[in-house]
Amino acid sequence: MVFSFILYNFILFSSTLFIFLFNITKSKYIKHIFIFISFFIVFIPSALRYNIGTDYRTYVEIFNKLKLYHYSYVEFGYTQLNQLIISLNLTSEYLFAIVAFLTYFFIYLTYSKSNKSYIFHFLFICTGYFSSFYLLRSTISLSICIFAIALYLNNSKVFIFLLLIFIASLFHKAALIYMLIPILGSMKLKKLYINLRFIILLSIFVIFIFKDQLVTFVFHSKLIDILGYSDYVSSELFSKKTSYGSGLGILLRALPLIIIILLTKKLLTHDKRNSLIIFTALISIISIIFSSTIEIFSRLEKMFIFSYMFGIIAILQCPTIKFRNFYCFFFILVYLLLFELTIINSSSYKCEGARITPYVSILNKEDDQSLNLTRIQCEKL
Repeated sequence: MVFSFILYNFILFSSTLFIFLFNITKSKYIKHIFIFISFFIVFIPSALRYNIGTDYRTYVEIFNKLKLYHYSYVEFGYTQLNQLIISLNLTSEYLFAIVAFLTYFFIYLTYSKSNKSYIFHFLFICTGYFSSFYLLRSTISLSICIFAIALYLNNSKVFIFLLLIFIASLFHKAALIYMLIPILGSMKLKKLYINLRFIILLSIFVIFIFKDQLVTFVFHSKLIDILGYSDYVSSELFSKKTSYGSGLGILLRALPLIIIILLTKKLLTHDKRNSLIIFTALISIISIIFSSTIEIFSRLEKMFIFSYMFGIIAILQCPTIKFRNFYCFFFILVYLLLFELTIINSSSYKCEGARITPYVSILNKEDDQSLNLTRIQCEKL
């Protein structure tokens, strides 16, 4: 436990330090060195992990099934990636390394788009790094979406954005929601967001009050199939009621997003393309509310974690927002706390949680004492 705590914090702080040095260094040669060091600090532990992450065994099982026959449960892009690895006579351990490389590669491509990318990186590690250990399809898809959004915010053509989103959807259907983003960047919707931001907050409150009824409706609608979660509906593990204790974790995750919505007018006056951040912040809040009722919606929430990173960068770049440095500090503090709590509460000896501690690599498999069970097998215990 102590080793894992030190390792994960080393990854967070040291990789962020090198991204900071990347941001402030003028020499292109030195900048490349710094970003490569940061990349490998993040990549190597993820690539070498063994039985780490809630769905590790599930993805090993999918890989082994694809060796024997066509398995239609997963999206086309992810299936083809598995088939490529199988055709090269490689083991499932290479799958995790290749997925890790692809995920972080697209994330790191976004860092040249901002001089505040060290903050973006810090928030990504806090909110998305552990998810990349067990939500393989979602995080490949998410990383491509994040790269597409970074290009879009830097005035890239809509066609390039839509093409990247389509590629992302080959790994997870939920990426198709991002197709709405160019529409949401229109001037008319800008005025709508500004005039209705408090109605939006009131709507969030109403959704929270009636979340049980709304979740039941959504859970049995076609939307679940469109988002790629229909196979989880029959699973007791994913459709069961969520136990959320005091609700502090839910509040901590939602509060920064609510701040983004409260700052709608200034964000959109500064740049109309910030409407996509407002939109995804709203979806993230709804996902958080729904995940407090049924577990499966926590996976949808992970698909929109970028709203945290892009949100704080947008706030920092908006000169009319007072106390923007305070907001940045608040975001960092909240997500650092959630990062540390995830490490502490995610033992691999039990079915619940992310199952990320203690850290074990393929180099010391003999030390693995974690559950050799998929989440579906845990459901039957």
